[in-house]
Amino acid sequence: MNNTLISLYECRKLIGGLNPWLNLMIGAIGGWGLTRGMTYLSRPNIEMIVGGEAYLLQHTANEIKFLHVKVINKTRNLFMRFLFGNPTLNNARAWISFIDPVTKTEIFKINGRWTTTKEPINYDTNKVDFALAILPSREIIPAGEESEISIAIKSINESSTYAFNNESYLHKWKKSDFELIDNRYLIEVKVAADGNEWKKRFVLLNPGKSTANFKLIMQ
Repeated sequence: MNNTLISLYECRKLIGGLNPWLNLMIGAIGGWGLTRGMTYLSRPNIEMIVGGEAYLLQHTANEIKFLHVKVINKTRNLFMRFLFGNPTLNNARAWISFIDPVTKTEIFKINGRWTTTKEPINYDTNKVDFALAILPSREIIPAGEESEISIAIKSINESSTYAFNNESYLHKWKKSDFELIDNRYLIEVKVAADGNEWKKRFVLLNPGKSTANFKLIMQ
């Protein structure tokens, strides 16, 4: 019995001696966790969904279809807005990865083009502005607003489709390195701004030469 009491006493003494260090560690870990949590909750409330389908020269022999992903900076409810505000997505950059749906390996990745930004065209000369074409596209999206990112284009009666961004303007919209010959790809869209990242995967379908079934769907 005495040995048991001594052991308990020694354990309490040992723990008491470690308390300052334990308190310091717990405080440091707790502070880090709180800071990370507040940073995460304070970032823009971003949602990515399938965007609009656009056409050029629709219902003609030269019809081209464009696919997009929509990026929404959603407003918060009243309580969350009171705590964390409604931050703007600032100077956001995007990337699109094209992934083999079977092996899940990345085939290639391109800079994303925000459709609400200027085309890399000099409208005075009607020529491609090389500097703008190679410059990564960036966008600002206030809370409650949205923008779209170009994903791919397809010409009617062609089997292949092409990834599309500002560089595409240097190749009459069809850069050979961006050609997509299969009928199905996984697409991962990544948006980055102010040290934060958002990712979302979609499925690109291209089952034939018609533009009607050329589309994006949610994974």
